[in-house]
Order: sequence, then structure tokens, then C-alpha cells
Amino acid sequence: MRDMATIKDVAAASGVSIGSVSNVINGKTNNEALINKVEAAIKELGFRPDANARSLKNTQTNIIGIVVNSIEEPRIQLMLAAIEKELRSSGYSVLIKTTDNNGILEKKHIEYFVQQRVDGVIVSTAVQNKDWLYQLNEVNIPVVFMDKKINMKNNMNIVMIDYKEALQQCFLWCQNNHHKQIGFILENGMMFEQELEVLSQMENPRALYKIVGDYSSESGFKAAYELLYEKPEITGLIVSSYKIAQGVKKAAQILRGSSRPVSLICIKAENWMEDDNAFDGVINVSYYEIGRKAAKQILEAAQNTGIQHTKIQAIDAVFKVANTPFYDGKECASKKLNTINVAILDAEVARVLPMLTKVYEKENGIRVKKDTTIDLFMFDLVWLEDLVKMKGLEEFTALQVENEKYFEDIIDGAVENHGIYDGKLYGLPFMTGTQMLFYQKDLFEDTTLKIQFQRRYGMELTVPKTWDEFNLVAEFFTKKINPNSPIRYGTTLINQGNLYNSIEFLNRLWAYGGSVITNDRITINSDYGHIALDSYKKSCQYIHTEEVKKNWSDIALDFKRGDTAMAVLYDSYAYGINDSMESKVAGNVGSCVIPGECPVLGGWSLGINPNSKIKQAAISYMMWACGRRIEGPFAVLSGISNRKSFYTDKELDGLYPWKRNILKSYAKSKKRELLSHTKILGVNIKLYDEIIGQEIGRALTGVQDNRKTLETIEYKINELVER
Repeated sequence: MRDMATIKDVAAASGVSIGSVSNVINGKTNNEALINKVEAAIKELGFRPDANARSLKNTQTNIIGIVVNSIEEPRIQLMLAAIEKELRSSGYSVLIKTTDNNGILEKKHIEYFVQQRVDGVIVSTAVQNKDWLYQLNEVNIPVVFMDKKINMKNNMNIVMIDYKEALQQCFLWCQNNHHKQIGFILENGMMFEQELEVLSQMENPRALYKIVGDYSSESGFKAAYELLYEKPEITGLIVSSYKIAQGVKKAAQILRGSSRPVSLICIKAENWMEDDNAFDGVINVSYYEIGRKAAKQILEAAQNTGIQHTKIQAIDAVFKVANTPFYDGKECASKKLNTINVAILDAEVARVLPMLTKVYEKENGIRVKKDTTIDLFMFDLVWLEDLVKMKGLEEFTALQVENEKYFEDIIDGAVENHGIYDGKLYGLPFMTGTQMLFYQKDLFEDTTLKIQFQRRYGMELTVPKTWDEFNLVAEFFTKKINPNSPIRYGTTLINQGNLYNSIEFLNRLWAYGGSVITNDRITINSDYGHIALDSYKKSCQYIHTEEVKKNWSDIALDFKRGDTAMAVLYDSYAYGINDSMESKVAGNVGSCVIPGECPVLGGWSLGINPNSKIKQAAISYMMWACGRRIEGPFAVLSGISNRKSFYTDKELDGLYPWKRNILKSYAKSKKRELLSHTKILGVNIKLYDEIIGQEIGRALTGVQDNRKTLETIEYKINELVER
């Protein structure tokens, strides 16, 4: 195995002293010949300056060893995926070993890791005897235990699952559903002996348990068959993994058939594709989050070698009753088809709804189609006020009062922002939207680029938090300005003079403290406006100017090609940027709140035409389209959801790694400012599209200067209002 390069290796390869290498790394020299020599050696050897101190001792390998029972179980795969991704982003590799719960194998694996001088070890096995711990302590290799319950001692790092609250809720559900006797089928190491003892002493419901030694469906079948045969009065089973549950279901079908069905609850990560029609409930555990936390703990411990602390983190399991299946396999028997006419905007992200609506049509015998006569339609949140004033939306405030549970899982502020006007409900949030900064992660982690940026600007290369920092970073990654840039452009922006330009401008105007409207007066032509427009024009120097980019779809496409360092994009348009089949940046996507932290709120609602002849049918379809029942498939297909549960579900972080930041960004998002004193319909729509967007576009292309642009915007808006 090749050792990790040290600062001595860099000095030797470049033919200079260690002090000279240090000066280059820390930006303390302007000697171009020296800088080029050292940077070439750093790149060739793969040296990491942040590992400098320990590399001098030749002890750091940037490898983490992992020991698990098996890699066949989906939950282990989720944990490993999270660990590998977290460690890879910090420059570490992994070595994975399996034990099949064999203590001898486990000890051999640990000895191998010691020989390889790994920087840390993560362990998830049911082997109780961990007498190999002293070996790791002697050589200062930290260890993190995750998932399985072990006997805790001082100076241990542990990430464990707390089932207490979830089991209490589960038992309450069992009582309410008249289950007097239930059975547990659990893997070895899932619970402490004292926890199992508590289970065996329960009276209501009475609980029995069997422990299985592996994850296989065969073990589940054997345990369930024995348990149900010995205790025919059992009416409910709680099973510790999806794979074991497959064998348990088979045993229940053979012994009980359909005459005496057994309620089945599975301890697993909630997943609508697995859970539909499969379980009565799920004890939801985020194994992806367990892996992520274990990786963070081992990184923290590895970077503080020699200092061991006791750190125990518990992740709560959550009991959830099974939702209504997305599709139950039944089709409406009615021969006569009713029709709901729905107007869906021709936007790529909106096409998911017609795709999923085929299921609704099958189940309800209702055809949903586009027509000139509209029962239900999709509208932008900025249109809400005008549509209400035009009497173009049906009010259904009572719906919120009558369906409390339906609304409680909608993300905070969405109903208020997307459907309520003057205290009354006129629409349901169909697609919420917030702007995020997306960037190529490796560019901000590259050692050579960090050194070059430090030398060029006298500051650290980090993901920008302000628009001034954004422009510096964008300039650095634009090849025509910086020939050393590994990519062609620093960013990508709209260049057509339309609504999208006004939104890109608003981000900066608000961040600098300005506004379009203050106390119902136009205030865009201000010092803040001039600063914001100047910042925006500067950003346009770092884009591909020859290509037409009219909307967010074009921005997403540009970023996916991999030639652009950063892009500001609505989350509803980002779903394809992490798809390896269509994106060159897949697996390398970072995200955060946009610079200045003033995203423009976006999104679309569904509303009812007051003149519809079938309002109740239209409302039923609208609630289905915006409801939890289709949340799973809708989120998978589009990468967005109006439901809180989507954003707290860590298992989809691998598919949409930016979703963990969306709610934070959504909470900071602001609506476009609107004029309220005018009675003229459509003013607020024209305000941003036909006036601000078009005039800003003229400034960006050099047709007119900043002063003339802002004066023209102010004049045209006032003229529109007066007219």
C-alpha cells in the first residue's frame, strides 16, 4: 500500500526546503517559479495540507476500517452508503469487512486494520466480546460503535437507536386495535437484555419474543412459524428488518391464511415502495442518518488522535401507522367516466402530476384532462390576489377546519404563502419552491485551487456567503480571466430580459437592504438598487454569453454539463442534477442557502374554478394531488414535496442531497413585493415580467446603463399604475 504523501515528500519532489513548501501552502511567497514547482509536486503526490501535522509523523493513511455483520441487508447498505459519502467528502477511503457474527473473524479484521494503520474503525456487529479494544487503544486508533447494542464503557463513541418512544406508541396502537398478545422477532444485538426482559413482562398487550442470528428471510420464516404455532393467540408481529419480514409474512400466510390475518409491523426505514399494502405500521429508523453520524464521529475522533472521550448519540425511532397505499390495485367498476378538466402549466416539473394521475383515474373512474372549460387549474403565488379580485377562484376555507390532519404535515408557511388571501383559503400548495446555491464540491476541496485562491485574493476559498464573495469565486473559476481554472465558467445566469432576470436581481437587491416597493411606493431606484445591479452585471462576466438561457430549465442544463462552478436554481428544477445518466456533476453536488440569504419564494398552487359544475369532484382530486398519499412517488419523480415528512426522511438524501437545506432556505424566502393600492388587475404580474425583467435584461447586455435602467423601471411602473 502506498503511504500518504508528507510535506517532506513534497519538498523532496520539488527540490526545495520544507520551509519553502510551507510558505507556498500558506500564501507567504510570490516567487512564481517556486510556487509552480511546489504546486506540481502537491498535485502529483496528492498531498493534503490539512493533514500536515500528522503526516510529518507518517501516521495518517486517510483510511477508515468498517466491520459489519453482512452487506446483504438493505439497512446496512444505507448506513455504508452514508458513511462512504461523508468520509469521501473529507478525503477518506474505507475498508469494509464482514463477520457473519463470528467473533474470531471480527478480531482478525481488527488486527488487519491495525497493521494497515487505519485512522479509525466503525463497528456494527452483534458480537458481544469486544476484547480487541485494547489493541486499538494501544495504537491510538479511535472506534465508533453504531446500530447494535453493546455494553458501554468509558471513552466509547456510540451511535445507537432509541426504540422506547416508538414502542410505546406501537403498544398503544396494538391496544386500540384489540391485540392482546403480540410477538417480537428481533435480530441479535438489537436490544439490551434488560430491554428484552421488560418486553417479556408486559401484560397489555402480552409480548413474547424470538431472537434470530442473521438477516435472512429464512430465519424470519422459521422464527415466525415456531412462534405462531406455539402461541396461536398471537394476532400481531413486530419484526426487526424488511428481509426478515418477507419470511414472517410467508409463515403467517401458511399457518393463518386469510381467515385469521396477522397484523405486521416492521422496524425499518419508511419507504412507500416497500410499505404499500405490506405492513400495518412501521417503526421508522433513519439508517442513513445513523451512518452519517457515525462517520462524523469517527472523523472528529480521528482528527483528535490520542484524546478519547465518551460520546453517545441516540437516534429516536418513530412509530407510524401505514398510510393509504398510493395504488391499491383496484379499478373503478363504473362504466360511465366522469371528467375533470385540469389546466397544468407546460413546465417540465409540473408533468409529474399527469403521470401520477393515471392511478387516480383507474381508482375513481374519473378522467382528468386538459380542456378549454376548466374545473381546476395551477397558478403562481403572485397571481393569487388578482385571481381572487377577478372572482376566478373558489373559496374553501372550511376545508382546512374539517381536515386538520391533512394540513398539519404541510411545510410551515406553505398554505399561508400559496393559498390564503385576506384570511381565506383559495388554493392548496402543489409545488413549493425556494432558491438554492448549487456548486461542484470538489472545486472547493481541491488543495491546489485553495492555494491559488489564497495567493490571488488573500482569503480562503470557501462556498460564498455574500454576493461580493460570489463574484470573487465566479471570477476565479472563469477560464478567460483565470487560465488556471479547471472549468470554463464561474456561474450561469438568465440572459433574455424576462421574469427570471427580475428574480435574479431581487436576490441581490434584498441582500443589500433595498426593495422594489416601500409603503406602496416604488423605491427600486435607490443606492441599494444601483449596488445590486452593479453586482448582478459583474456576475454576468463569468457566464457563457453565446448561449441563450431563458429559464430555470436552461440553468439546470448548463450546470449539469459540468462546465460551471456554481448555479442559483429553484429546488423544483434541480431534480436531474444528481442523476448520473444525465448529469456530469452527479455525486459531486453541494448546496446551501444562496449568498445574502434572501431567496425569492416560488411555487405553484391548485385552485378551483367557481364556475365549475363539478366542484366537489375537483376538490377531491385537488386534495389527492396535494396530499400525503402521492407524496412518495411525487417526491421520487420530482425531488420536491409540500410535506414535512419528505424533508425529515434521511433515506432520500442520497438521491437529493440538497433537500436537507431546503426547509432552512424556504424559511428565509420572501415573496415578491406587490402593489396593493392599485385596482388594476395584472399590474403585479407585469411589474416583474414586462418591466423589471426586460429593463434589467437591457442593462445586462449593455444597451443602457444602470442609472437609465432604474429610472426607466420606476417611470414605467408609475405610468402603468396611473394608466
